[in-house]
Amino acid sequence: MLTRRSDKTLLFEKALTILNLASDGEYRVLDFGCGTGDFLGLLSQRMNDKSELIGLDTMEQSIEQARSRNPGITFVCERFTNKLSFPDEWFDTIVTIDALECIKDKSALIDEFHRTLKPGGKILAAHWDCDADIRHRQEGYRT
Repeated sequence: MLTRRSDKTLLFEKALTILNLASDGEYRVLDFGCGTGDFLGLLSQRMNDKSELIGLDTMEQSIEQARSRNPGITFVCERFTNKLSFPDEWFDTIVTIDALECIKDKSALIDEFHRTLKPGGKILAAHWDCDADIRHRQEGYRT
């Protein structure tokens, strides 16, 4: 089922609010399972040039789209095999939206998030359930 872009954008906006990253700050952010880079594209509109945004996904076609849509952001096509290709304490923030369910060894991923996250860094993991959103709208709930 295809999702409406505005629904996904609403989730991204909520994620940005939760992260509360200062627009004048200097951050290194990883979007694990970035898809076509929409979240990082939205984030980049709110950040200065001092921040480094990195998207990682396994799908080459998605990474190609992400690169063409967001030329100032680094996108890496890589399959997670229990190790991330980043140094220890590299990221200030790690975001993963709709990707955890695709990872076989979630414990290894959490260990890698911990290894690559700076002390005091933030992790945001979110999952957008399209079916629940449609059902709630039909029942009159606000999302």
